Amino acid sequence: MARYDWSEADTLLGTMVDREIGERFGMPLTSVSGRRRRKKIPAFRKGKLKPEDIEILKSSTIEAAAKEIGVSARTIARWRKDTGIPDLTDSIRKSHAIIQREYAGILVSKGVKFIEDVPTPYGLADIVSADTVYEIKPVLNISTAKEALGQLILYNLSLKREYMIIVCHKITITRDVVDALFECGIESIIAKDSKLPEKRNGYLESRRAKASPNLFD
Repeated sequence: MARYDWSEADTLLGTMVDREIGERFGMPLTSVSGRRRRKKIPAFRKGKLKPEDIEILKSSTIEAAAKEIGVSARTIARWRKDTGIPDLTDSIRKSHAIIQREYAGILVSKGVKFIEDVPTPYGLADIVSADTVYEIKPVLNISTAKEALGQLILYNLSLKREYMIIVCHKITITRDVVDALFECGIESIIAKDSKLPEKRNGYLESRRAKASPNLFD
């Protein structure tokens, strides 16, 4: 287990969000949060949310937002109540089903054979074809991008497909994050509402330089 010098970090516990302390001293979020709780120090409550935190609240579930911002789920729930931003858990679940059904229809129209909700040792892969595993995310932000990357890599350990593709309705990550996903092995990102190029059939696609089969041509 890694050992960290807490002499300075301890003085900041509860004075800023755990995530920022972890980033400052190179410590995992779980280590910072765990140490603060063991010392019975309440989580830092910001008087004013940052614009980027509000965007996370708008596009993430309570659990995902808490993990991304570095505060408790209870704090996220309180912020949602204060700002009037609803919990998106149910709507995201419904959106996931709608997007999966819609994109599956596109694959059918292109003659692509596939299976939905394929079990793996690491969970259900949303759509799997002969050469591709697809992960559906209603909104692709930093939190869900990391989640999708991890899911696809794990699923593909057993599925062993040539391509890994993310399909979403809306994308909010920046171009450099998109490029980072490509560097990690994602073949393409397909979004219905984004600034990515190559609009076809209502979707937009951005791909790595090494082109995969274009389902929209």
